[in-house]
Amino acid sequence: MRKTAREISRSAAGRARMPDRDYYTSRPRHERQAREYIAHVTKMLTLLGEPAEKATDDAKKVMVLETKLAEASRTRVQLRDPVKNYNKMGVRQLQALPPDWNGAITSRRSAWSIPAMSTCSSPEFFKAAINLFKSTSIDDWKAYLRCTDQCDRVISFDRFRQRGI
Repeated sequence: MRKTAREISRSAAGRARMPDRDYYTSRPRHERQAREYIAHVTKMLTLLGEPAEKATDDAKKVMVLETKLAEASRTRVQLRDPVKNYNKMGVRQLQALPPDWNGAITSRRSAWSIPAMSTCSSPEFFKAAINLFKSTSIDDWKAYLRCTDQCDRVISFDRFRQRGI
């Protein structure tokens, strides 16, 4: 039984920018949406001031990286299983999950304390993400992070413009 009065931390995979992981992993079925998404990200990056050619290249890099992250994510059916998505572990177990990254999980210099227990909804996602951190170029990560950070601001402006307000 879960103790609701006890404080624990939680780690979970972030959301994909397209509606579902299948948009990335079921390419023949969602090829049109993938092309439209790349065009959309290209437009957002150009609105942020990138030259058109670099924006297109960066949009493709973003799509490749997001596809790899989606492949490591759980399906909708897997996400419905409350038992599989509740992986209670101690801080040492959490640190061992991505062995090359344990300093990011706890820090002796941090101003806040980490609870003794944690849940990790998708351990395999974090293992895959660590491998991606190692194997993907820093320029690809910069494009991805610029897109996820800056494009959200432009997207709302773009929606505003589409409505003709």
